Amino acid sequence: MSQLRSSPSFEDASFIQFNTWDFGLVVEFDRLWLAVIRVPPEYKEMVEGICGDYSDDAGNDLTGQDGVDYSSDDQGHSSMAITWKVHDPRNPKLVSNATHY
Repeated sequence: MSQLRSSPSFEDASFIQFNTWDFGLVVEFDRLWLAVIRVPPEYKEMVEGICGDYSDDAGNDLTGQDGVDYSSDDQGHSSMAITWKVHDPRNPKLVSNATHY
C-alpha cells in the first residue's frame, strides 16, 4: 500500500505542496483557502469526492456522495460537502453533532 510522505515536498511561508502517493497525486495548499488536488490523467473518471469526479463536466461537480445534485441548493457547496464527511469511529461526537445546512 502507498504511504503518505511525512514531510512536504515544497514549502514556503504562504504555500505548501505534498507529492503524496507513489501514483502521482499532488496536493497544494495556500495555507488559507485554496487547495489544489492534482490526479494523474490515467485516473480520469475513476475518482469521486468533494473535488468532483475528474470527468471534465463541471455540471456534476456538486454531486454528493448520496448521488443528489446540490447545484440548485442555496447552500450547495456546504450541503454537498457534508455528504462526503468521513466519520471517525474514534470520535462519535463528530458524527452525532453533524448538521445539514
